[in-house]
Parts: sequence; C-alpha cells; structure tokens
Amino acid sequence: MELKNVNKKVKINWMIGRIILLLIMLVGFICSIVFIPKDIMGLYISLVILEGLLVLLQLTYTFVFPKLQYERYLYLVKDDEVVFSRGVIFIDNCVIPMVQIQDVGFSQGPIQLILGLATLEISTAGSDHVIAGFTKEEAEKLTNQIKEQIKLLVNNKNKGE
Repeated sequence: MELKNVNKKVKINWMIGRIILLLIMLVGFICSIVFIPKDIMGLYISLVILEGLLVLLQLTYTFVFPKLQYERYLYLVKDDEVVFSRGVIFIDNCVIPMVQIQDVGFSQGPIQLILGLATLEISTAGSDHVIAGFTKEEAEKLTNQIKEQIKLLVNNKNKGE
C-alpha cells in the first residue's frame, strides 16, 4: 500500500493562516518605518532591511511552501499501524502502532470549518499526533476505522490469552 495525500484544500488552509501572520508582520513593518526615530540612521536602515527580509521570507513561506509541503504531506492507515510523513526541509516520518493508540478523534478550527476540513488527532502514551487536511467525513471515517482496528486487535489479543 502506498502513502496518499490529504485533501488539496489543506494548501488553502495553510496559506490563510500564513497570510494572517504576514499581515501582522506587515503592520509591524509599516509601524517601524513610521515610528522609529530616523535620527539614528544606521539603526533605522538596519531594522528596515531586517524586517524587509523577514517579510520576504514570510511571503515565500506563505505562497511557495504550501505546494512543496503538500507534496510531502502523506498518510496511510493500515490494519496494524498509522503511517504519516511530512516536511520540506526536515522530513518527519512517523509510524504509530494501533496497539499504542490511546485516543483518536478529529477537530476543526474556524478556517477548517469554512473549508470543510478537519484534523485527525491521535494520542499515544508518548505523544500526540495530528494529520490535517481531511474532509470532515474522511476524518470521521478514519476515526471510526482506527477505533475498529484497535477493537479487533484487542479482541484478538484477548482470545489468544
């Protein structure tokens, strides 16, 4: 079985969140240009250049990274484990055995509600894992599928004892 991508709308979700951060940065950038005293010209120019570079980085992160991020944002629910991989610069590969899952569910933030998306949330004793970018229906289906797989594994283990 091959890892698969989540819903393409997740790119829009990522971009909207990053645009909000970009707008906050732009307000700060404009305020610093207007309100920083210009009598220390070297400090003023250094700050403007630094803030300009940060805004350019955020623009790249907002409009270029979602496409790259989506290509590497993969998941697979197998009979005995959940596998996901993500990352552009640093790749995170994770395998969660079903027997280690303590809780599974999904959530929706305000932007996700508008886009009809949800985030799958998986809790183990060691950590919490989230996989964003499912439709609400897909997230419900996966939540139920994982719960059923866990029940099957527990029942098979109890029969074996």
